[in-house]
Amino acid sequence: MPSASGVQFSLKKTSPNGELSAVISSVAAALVSLQIDGREFLVPGPNRSRTAFLEGVVMAPWVNRLDEARWMSSAGPQQLPITDPINRLSNHGLLLDHEYEVLRRTEDAIVLQAKLPAVSGYPFELEIRVTYALTDDGMAVEFEALNQSASEAPFAIGSHPYLQISPFDTAELVLTSTAVSVVLTDERMLPVHKISTAGTDFDLSAGRPLSKTALDNSFTDLAFDEDARAHTYLEAPDGTVVDLWQSNELKHTCIFSPDNYPAAHSLIKAVAIEPQTSAANSFNTGQDLIWLQPGQIWGASWGITVFSR
Repeated sequence: MPSASGVQFSLKKTSPNGELSAVISSVAAALVSLQIDGREFLVPGPNRSRTAFLEGVVMAPWVNRLDEARWMSSAGPQQLPITDPINRLSNHGLLLDHEYEVLRRTEDAIVLQAKLPAVSGYPFELEIRVTYALTDDGMAVEFEALNQSASEAPFAIGSHPYLQISPFDTAELVLTSTAVSVVLTDERMLPVHKISTAGTDFDLSAGRPLSKTALDNSFTDLAFDEDARAHTYLEAPDGTVVDLWQSNELKHTCIFSPDNYPAAHSLIKAVAIEPQTSAANSFNTGQDLIWLQPGQIWGASWGITVFSR
């Protein structure tokens, strides 16, 4: 039914690992819930309502923050709306409140599409498709972008899922990352420079309890395996592991671990693990920015796999 979160679509699948279900919102193509045998692995989960923390949304055609909402194209300066007036930024792209249309839907998968028209500050026409499909042990997500403009278009994309392993408090989980570099930021959370994680508080290779972790950074130079996938892991005290994997087109993983996520009766620890193509402000830095050629179709994938040690 329509709601403040748009139309919410339920997916279901029976696998050897149990009964899987997911909820997808038509607004921002947001991934709202993922359960296996009733056990929830996403925030907000059964609550199904989006907050200012932007649970599960797709960010495009840029990710995270754009300094002063400005950038320079070959045609001259481009100005977009400022959505964070305190820090003078435009955050998370142009599709946060966009109602995606359904192209295809089955019991265990859905394909959503957004047509981004040329607007002031971003004079390009894009078609963006997001496919969600339940797997035997989680969820697989595919991104596809088509440049329908007559000129090349700057582009970045990412997802903003908050993960959990119910019934445990997120603070009890252990976070592990394969990234060997991290992007440091200034007081406005804009990139300054990249450093090695080795020997720093950003080294997550051995795992770290989220209770001892305070992050809002883009990790990069990821270790990709033989399947061209990088992995970030969360592990619960009972040995349940959530593996967020991403294809090598998604060169960054932004990890955000706020202590003030608004749960039902109190503020709690949360963690967003965000697979994305670049760090913040890539329209200005140029770092890992994608330039879509006219007529070009670009794709990438990520997903969530759940297993037990």
